[in-house]
Amino acid sequence: MKHVAKKDDISCNGLIFDHVYFDREVLVENLGRPYNLVLHKFSGTLFFSHTIQKGTEVDFEIMSCNLNKKTCKEIEGVAGGYAVAYDPGNDDIYFGGHDGIYKYNFLTKSAEFFAEDGKSIWELFVRKNFYYIEYPAQKLYVYVDDRFVQVEEAIKIEVDHFFVTKQSDVYFSNRTALYKVEKSSKSTIVLDDDIAVRQIVQDSYGDIYFCGSTGIYVEDKPYHRIKKVAQIDNAFGMTFDEHDNVIYSDKNAIYRLLPSKKNLICYEMITSQSEKEEKGFKEYLINMFTIVFIIFLIVKPGMFIPNGTCDRLHIENNWYQKEVIWKNLGRPYNLNIHRGSNTLFFSYTVPELYTDVDFQLAYYNLFNKEYQTIVGIRGGCAVCIDQANDDIYLGGSDGIYKYNVMTKIADFYKEKGVNIWALFYKKNLFYISYPDQKLHIEVDGKFAPVKEFEGMEVDHFHINTDNVIYFANKTGLYKYNSLVNVVEILNDLITVRQIVEDNNGDLYVCTNIGLFVEKKTKGFVQVLKMKNLYGLAFDKDNNFVLSDEKSVMKLTESKSGCMSNDDHW
Repeated sequence: MKHVAKKDDISCNGLIFDHVYFDREVLVENLGRPYNLVLHKFSGTLFFSHTIQKGTEVDFEIMSCNLNKKTCKEIEGVAGGYAVAYDPGNDDIYFGGHDGIYKYNFLTKSAEFFAEDGKSIWELFVRKNFYYIEYPAQKLYVYVDDRFVQVEEAIKIEVDHFFVTKQSDVYFSNRTALYKVEKSSKSTIVLDDDIAVRQIVQDSYGDIYFCGSTGIYVEDKPYHRIKKVAQIDNAFGMTFDEHDNVIYSDKNAIYRLLPSKKNLICYEMITSQSEKEEKGFKEYLINMFTIVFIIFLIVKPGMFIPNGTCDRLHIENNWYQKEVIWKNLGRPYNLNIHRGSNTLFFSYTVPELYTDVDFQLAYYNLFNKEYQTIVGIRGGCAVCIDQANDDIYLGGSDGIYKYNVMTKIADFYKEKGVNIWALFYKKNLFYISYPDQKLHIEVDGKFAPVKEFEGMEVDHFHINTDNVIYFANKTGLYKYNSLVNVVEILNDLITVRQIVEDNNGDLYVCTNIGLFVEKKTKGFVQVLKMKNLYGLAFDKDNNFVLSDEKSVMKLTESKSGCMSNDDHW
């Protein structure tokens, strides 16, 4: 007599993909956020990049795995190997790292230098034309007439991911949204402004898939939108094998989805569980709605303002009124306030129409509301202030300058010809050079690389009042313990835009999704959800000064809040 398996006896640890249950095969384990998955179908070799940590060094390396033999090896010779691309026309594999583009030699199984010496490569793409994205400027280049030039249509925008289909439609994403440029109309269409794209791929049927941080999506044609086909926490990359089976990665491993004989049973089990959770959530909403209704009956008039007219922000337990102090700017970065004069210094982006200078420095006095751009600094984008000595340092594409508060003129200081990405002052003056993203320190009047950070890229750097070091790059936010020489990963999902302390010594991190503050017992906690946040500072009275994509605003505490569904359930 045959034994009929009961539902309780069946293990359903696979994944539902587009309403079909698949078994999940583990291909590679014990990885650090595998990005940019590319399968060379003729050899059965999977190429990808992942994060590695060697002592204090946090970096990327590219690996190749033979899926038939189940063997993996590091591709040597590509420092900071992050980008991977396949040229279907010539059957070639290309890599990108800190110092250029490399081509894979299938005979020697090694990488050979190809082009763009000294350029930090964020992403590669090859179809008819050869493209790359430069980091950290996020500018898109194409190979034309024996050299790489910026793509004219993308000169004024940042590009994080780029893809051209077999039908010549273009898809790209950045921090603001996912876009499509149709071949027929050449018009740019916003497909989604919420997804955090990590990879764009196409299957053999011509469907376009997007790997996002919360799962996998497909373009929902012809509606100019996307729909989720798989829920995956911390998804990082995806591709397809020679049979169009999905290969994807999460934070620690790479998997392949295979057809399952348990499809119907497991699909029913997983979906019924989801329905139970959804039902429970609906009951929770009903209860919350009842509570909110009661609150509305007892709150005082003026305590909450209708959401459509409300211009307040909720940070931790307080509401704040927004006062826009400078508008119509392009992404104001690096906000720093000179507390002695209560003057805000910052950088913003200017259109690249008549000049190759794309950053401009400016100041705004919060007392008398005097404001002005700062002339004489080419590509000015960096600011730091020595509050104790009232020294204001500014950085541009040709060195470091010192601002004279009396004459309002910037005088050249040091590092002639060096492109300055960021500045920081704490007992010593630090700077980050561009585009190699190396950290330097001034000692005895001369600058030298910081030894502990020689093996890694640094985009943001901060030392707090307790002399704890924080830094960030494209892999995440980190804390460096100098006593034991260990780097701790704090968050590998956010894009850091500024690290700053308030007047009380509390550490805040400004990111692409809002503000985080460090709590002694809880670590970093998000206290403000706000997309397109670019900079943060605190004025003399410890008021928040924030910048979004187009303006700078000052926040003052308010007794009234906003009525918003997100604030109640």
